Amino acid sequence: MIKPLADRLVVKIIEAENKTSGGIILAGEQKSNLAEVLEVGSDIAEISKGDTVIINTYGGLITKHEGQALIVLRQCDVLAVVG
Repeated sequence: MIKPLADRLVVKIIEAENKTSGGIILAGEQKSNLAEVLEVGSDIAEISKGDTVIINTYGGLITKHEGQALIVLRQCDVLAVVG
């Protein structure tokens, strides 16, 4: 696993639903702003591994690790913790 430094964290995007609760299928691709925190840097106290967070759409660096698409971003790119 990737170990982030300082105020950075590693997250995995939670895929957005393409269907409404009423069963209507939405056209086009919806980019999700929800992500699961996989790893946390040593300078971060408010966010923990396993948290679900809302992230800035254009923040961070997208990378692949062990076949998974991950995002490495700074704590300031996290807008809120869900839950």
